[in-house]
Amino acid sequence: TSATATSALSFFPTTGLVPGVVFLDAYVFVGTPAGRVYNCNVGNPIIWNPIDYITAEAESDNSVGIVKHLNYILDYGQWSTEFFYDAGVSPGSPFLPYQNSVLQFGAGSEDSLVQMDNTLVWVSTGHQKGFQVMALSGLTPQVVSNQYIERILNNANPEMAYAFSIKISGHSLYVLTLRDLGYTLVYDFAQSGWTYWSTTENNVEGYFRGQFYTKFGTTDLLQHDSNGTIYKFDPNTYQDYGNPIQVLCRTPLVDFGTNDRKFFSQCQIIGDKVDSYALLRYTNNDYASFSAWQNVNLNTSKSQVNRLGQGRRRAFDLLHTDNVPLRLEYFEVDVESGDT
Repeated sequence: TSATATSALSFFPTTGLVPGVVFLDAYVFVGTPAGRVYNCNVGNPIIWNPIDYITAEAESDNSVGIVKHLNYILDYGQWSTEFFYDAGVSPGSPFLPYQNSVLQFGAGSEDSLVQMDNTLVWVSTGHQKGFQVMALSGLTPQVVSNQYIERILNNANPEMAYAFSIKISGHSLYVLTLRDLGYTLVYDFAQSGWTYWSTTENNVEGYFRGQFYTKFGTTDLLQHDSNGTIYKFDPNTYQDYGNPIQVLCRTPLVDFGTNDRKFFSQCQIIGDKVDSYALLRYTNNDYASFSAWQNVNLNTSKSQVNRLGQGRRRAFDLLHTDNVPLRLEYFEVDVESGDT
């Protein structure tokens, strides 16, 4: 409480900075909402000259943040993204705009911007209404969100969103939390698909509470977003701070190609054999209501539930909470068609 700090930075732009501090080619860069990207003297982050800046001018939008990508500085605006490269010019900024790579997508949320190796991922926005998740690999942008994810994004306040990335067990994960909606959406680049994470505290399930990520040696660490607790992110641990981790698998609705009535004699869970039980239930009315849960022994030669009634369209839920590893492949359902 008695510590003090002083600054000796000459001509440093001290007000109105956007998120992002970039180091490239022995320069340190910061940005302002007006689209100016300032740099220090080469190799000397203490000296900043007032004329050493370049301005994003491809569009009239304000800057949201800056980031390094490959050998470029990227200035993210409200609906555009501009690239700058080291041209070695003088006086002023040594960087110039890379005119052929202006993106007509900006950043809808500066805290959603994540660097994943040579890929940038963020919640983007453009001239048209709406948000989407984009990935920039090389100089080619790609939309990785689908219509279902974008329906959620467009009901959220982007100012309440944040993201981090983690690479673990062969999976590169982009973890996006929408605090105002209480959702955490996770994109797996290895499987090109989305899933959902949550945290249960005091028997209340909400968004995943890990906000900040770092690596210490070979250990992945996450910090709780409100109480500051540091957690080890370990693929060989199947509880969360001593509490069960709920794994819920929900299938899409299927009618097996016809609207005829079907009779379901059994549903078998195909996956690794572990000393554990799961719970299975089903819905015949578009998730409006469900059957009672039934136990499934995951350690038998045929992990199945029998006599599952009838319906025209059906989806299944599988719930697992035990402190063991869980790896499932598919559901195998025996179905017989009845009358119309």
